[in-house]
Amino acid sequence: MPQIQGSAFIPAPPERVWAMLHDLAVLGRCVPGGAQITQEAPDRFRADLNLAVGPLRGNFQASVQLRDQIEPPASSTPSLALIIEAQGPSGLLSAAAAVQLSAEGRGTRADWQGEPRLSGMLAMLAGRLIGKLSQAQTEQFFANLAREAAGGE
Repeated sequence: MPQIQGSAFIPAPPERVWAMLHDLAVLGRCVPGGAQITQEAPDRFRADLNLAVGPLRGNFQASVQLRDQIEPPASSTPSLALIIEAQGPSGLLSAAAAVQLSAEGRGTRADWQGEPRLSGMLAMLAGRLIGKLSQAQTEQFFANLAREAAGGE
């Protein structure tokens, strides 16, 4: 399965970025394509997403679980892991991902990595594209988060 990874600079201190990553309204504005997100438990969310995965488009019902959370200020490098499962009309998209935050100048560097997987019709039609698509979607999420941290500029 393809591995994706990257870094993004967010113009806010790690404590604020951490809070943004846990704010449902902020997440709804930052997820590419928009999302309606509801909290089911302190570490579990449900999201309704409108995604395009290769040639397939549709609404996906996603479950996101946060794990291994190391919050600021308990650590100078806060981090969390995510387990994502999104069921759509033509299959399942799942991913395991990790995000680590570190102070950098007047902001935060977010380092991320993940491994997306597809099953069902999605795997047959978009399997070779999933790495590039996931990379682009994640980069867009962090660009949106940086814009949100800068006040929507």
